Amino acid sequence: MARSGCDFICNNDECEYYSTGFTMTGPWPLGDIDEVIESVENNSSESDLVSRLKENKGLGDELAMIPLPNEASVKYKKIRKSFWDDSKKRIYYLDCQPEEGNKARTHYLERSISSMLSFEEAIKVGINCPSCGNALNQKRWFSKEEI
Repeated sequence: MARSGCDFICNNDECEYYSTGFTMTGPWPLGDIDEVIESVENNSSESDLVSRLKENKGLGDELAMIPLPNEASVKYKKIRKSFWDDSKKRIYYLDCQPEEGNKARTHYLERSISSMLSFEEAIKVGINCPSCGNALNQKRWFSKEEI
């Protein structure tokens, strides 16, 4: 499966969120934070990313999203899935074991996320701007890199 994402942007020039928005991604692999830091540390253009990763590690994070391209072949330990909660106008993330794939929903999670849109559903149905209510413009992107 190629990695993909979508930027949801408000195009209403009268809205307070005009030309801004947020990004949701399809299932994205997470790797050991130390391995991810090491994989980007020697790239001078990624100094901000390295600083943020080290800060997150200091806060207790053990995993980080593996950046593209994964030239260091960081092994993934979990997969992060995105969900849009329209009632709260926010994105939630579920980290699951790779072998669980789409079966990661336990009874509790079924109740918690059943009213939310998965990444695929958000693209299909669309998301409205939390401020003005207009449909957000979708700018989709894809990689050729396989999970």
